[in-house]
Amino acid sequence: MKPVGQRYMLSDRDDELRDVLGDVLRFAPDPTRRATPIQFGRQLETRGLVVSGPSGVGKTTLLKRGLDEIDGLGLFDGSSGHVVELTVPPEATLKGLAFSLLDSLLYTGARNMTAAEAWEIAQHRLALFEISVLWIDEAHHLLTSGSGRDAKTATRRLKLLLQGNHALVVVLSGTPELVELLQKDAETWRRFLKMPLRASLSGRERLSFARYIRALCKEYEVTPPNDPHLAERLLSASNGIIGEAIDLVTLCIERARAKGLDALHLGDFRRAFVYSGNAGSITPFDEVAWEELAPALEEIMEGVA
Repeated sequence: MKPVGQRYMLSDRDDELRDVLGDVLRFAPDPTRRATPIQFGRQLETRGLVVSGPSGVGKTTLLKRGLDEIDGLGLFDGSSGHVVELTVPPEATLKGLAFSLLDSLLYTGARNMTAAEAWEIAQHRLALFEISVLWIDEAHHLLTSGSGRDAKTATRRLKLLLQGNHALVVVLSGTPELVELLQKDAETWRRFLKMPLRASLSGRERLSFARYIRALCKEYEVTPPNDPHLAERLLSASNGIIGEAIDLVTLCIERARAKGLDALHLGDFRRAFVYSGNAGSITPFDEVAWEELAPALEEIMEGVA
């Protein structure tokens, strides 16, 4: 049985992603054909996409699934797929990132070259493998100046990826800091469409989350608490961050499986919540009717604010 938490929760965001990608990529009627970058203006430039939001809101999960499963795309595996994923570690340099990209593109040649030369080879290989989308995750690290890294040079490189014969669509994902950093260069900022992910869920997404919890418990043969407001309690505990709410569910199911338990109770969620570093006299999982507990929690949050 696969690890707990790998089940994907569909939401309105999946439709939003498909919709906005249709503004930067041309999808063929034949779903087996590659989606190609749309070029604009006299310079035939492409446009990029910025997906931003706080940690845990689901940016990486959304993009990994969407870019891999939407017809005409697919994550590059060395032989098929038209999307290359590149994750930027905090200490990354522009040159080091170019070599990471070259590794993804099966490059085995010499490495005694400048950062600019490495990026030129990378862009050539992106075209060689018919890559339509370069997805750069944790992109805020790329645009933060530091040792061996210059934000202006990195911004210029992003613009170059959107220009020329080998131009492609660049998807950047990261924290809200990414938006602030990109806005410093108005010319680059205008080249990107924006898809901010909010922490709060719509009413339909809340219902979807409740169904997700039930489906996950059923898959792992664990009965969820007999509480119609479990989803609301979880979202309150995570301040609306869906990733953190799913982490709590995962912790509880994993513990139940390890202990041989076949049912979960609110106390199990309270335990996971407290042991995740959340102290306080009141928690969203107290054995109190949600209609009474919710206002008390709101008062506490207002006091903190």
